[in-house]
Amino acid sequence: ISLFSNFTKKLFKNIYFPEDNAKRNESKRESLRMAKDIRLVANSGYSYLALVGHRFGDIINKRLSEGASFKAVLTNPWSIRGLLLSLGEQDPSFQATSFLNFKK
Repeated sequence: ISLFSNFTKKLFKNIYFPEDNAKRNESKRESLRMAKDIRLVANSGYSYLALVGHRFGDIINKRLSEGASFKAVLTNPWSIRGLLLSLGEQDPSFQATSFLNFKK
């Protein structure tokens, strides 16, 4: 965790871990409620864009109807980043920091 403490102080307001999903999702909802320009980078965007089963689609639609803008970039879920995120969600003991010295 000390690796993240300097980042937290300098760059991020909050860092959420898998066990913090409910808190993280509420923080996202609150941010979306206030946003005028919404920008999303996601592996699939399902939680935001799906017609059924979305977590944030209702807020996105409401903000768009109120004049907010929305731009999304969908990344490759099979990239190293996508795979590491998926592994971290599946196994809470997974340590992505072990890949910091990864070289091609």
